[in-house]
Amino acid sequence: MCREDGSKLEERRIRSRMAHAMVYHTNKQKLYILGGQRNKEQLSDFLVYDIVNDKLTVQEYAKTALSTSCGYALRATLDVNREELYLFTGLNRPSEDINSDILNTSLWICNLTTHKVTCVFKHEAMGSSVWLQSISTAPCPRYAHQFIYDHIHQVHYLFGGNPGNNKHANMRLDDFWSLKLQSSSREKVLKHSKLLLRRQ
Repeated sequence: MCREDGSKLEERRIRSRMAHAMVYHTNKQKLYILGGQRNKEQLSDFLVYDIVNDKLTVQEYAKTALSTSCGYALRATLDVNREELYLFTGLNRPSEDINSDILNTSLWICNLTTHKVTCVFKHEAMGSSVWLQSISTAPCPRYAHQFIYDHIHQVHYLFGGNPGNNKHANMRLDDFWSLKLQSSSREKVLKHSKLLLRRQ
């Protein structure tokens, strides 16, 4: 139990929602709540609930990742050592048109210390055979999937879900993906940039 029923949050209330993402920071004892839907309203807020101090704050820096498109079934993971929150948008449409043929999925990194938000992966597909377009290159847009993080080996895993195909509403995906993010050193980036300049 986070707090007693009679306790009141000082500043704001957490609006009830569905299809949101929620992760717990074990070191800081904070709960991170991202996006979701309330009735027909698409929420793009990023809330941090401090369990120890019973305090709720709104973080504005992640709005870019949460409001770029109409999203369904957000998934989030957290690396407490790196202070990085990973947000996988699952199944997005570029507008409020629920029947749009254009679907995309993306992965964002939110640094909890510097408040820097970076899109590290984005994949777009179109048409009724969206799941066939990315079998060998990237995971197709989806909802009702699992997205987990192995913090020991620093690897993300994505499994299954529904591709959001209107013609085959009961279709389930059985693919399994792994993702390990690696950042290049300044020296490697400089060396690669010089190589690209020489090739021009």
